[in-house]
Amino acid sequence: MARAWGVVPFAPQGPAYLATSVSWWTPGPPLPPSLILTPAGPPACRDERPLMPTDLHLALQQHYAGADGAVEALVEGYRADALRDGVIYEIQTGAFGSIRDKLRHLLRKHPVVLVYPVPARKVIVYVDGEGREVSSRRSPRRGALTDVFMQLLHLHDLPGHRRLSLEIVLIHERELRRRDGMGSWRRQGVSLVGRELMEILEVRRFDHPRELAALLPDGLPRDFTVAELREALKLRQPLAGRMAYALWKLGVVKRVGKRGNAHVYRRVGKGTRPAAPDQGEEEGAA
Repeated sequence: MARAWGVVPFAPQGPAYLATSVSWWTPGPPLPPSLILTPAGPPACRDERPLMPTDLHLALQQHYAGADGAVEALVEGYRADALRDGVIYEIQTGAFGSIRDKLRHLLRKHPVVLVYPVPARKVIVYVDGEGREVSSRRSPRRGALTDVFMQLLHLHDLPGHRRLSLEIVLIHERELRRRDGMGSWRRQGVSLVGRELMEILEVRRFDHPRELAALLPDGLPRDFTVAELREALKLRQPLAGRMAYALWKLGVVKRVGKRGNAHVYRRVGKGTRPAAPDQGEEEGAA
């Protein structure tokens, strides 16, 4: 009996896809051998993925694969979140550093879109031990496109790769929590038990580092410091510092001097291929 390839067929998209259960997943027909190199089943896979991805992750997989793509397709020994028209979509809700080696390997032969969902609107829902909703509230924090700079340099030299694109997705999500005493001390023991996609609000694609210059505000002075960037965008200091440092390392801005201890930055015409962060300099430094 022939072994099935690791491809999940897709249900048609529609308003109901966000709540679709994963119980209908079954192996589908093989994709072309040029793309799918490892059969599903016992053979080892290079990346280890959580057994129960969040509903948010599953919904975005379905969104990017569409009606004619595949999810969890095994490519070059790795499981691709979504594969459509020869393009791999990798959805990363956590730290970029954990996916760096996987991207480096896939980019040798395949175009990859790194998808980064940012919750621009969030509803925090508390559930009991049976998963029943107890209470809910709106989170006061609103994510923005600039949140990606907290992660970007963890990719080291990859943002300038000709086959890599970055797609930031602003979303409305529900975050499920449970007061079970097993969570982080920062949340006083409250556990995060799930994330659900409610709506995709905005999508921005960046195919080259120089396109990230579009995230600089129009009213920013020609020569600016991290403090001025923070004030113009109303950012937290760590994020403003990371943004300026990342844009400098990516060749989007250059350093033209100092004001006291603060570096002064200026936008340049074209982005250049990035270099890995200096070992002796902290990322996000002003």
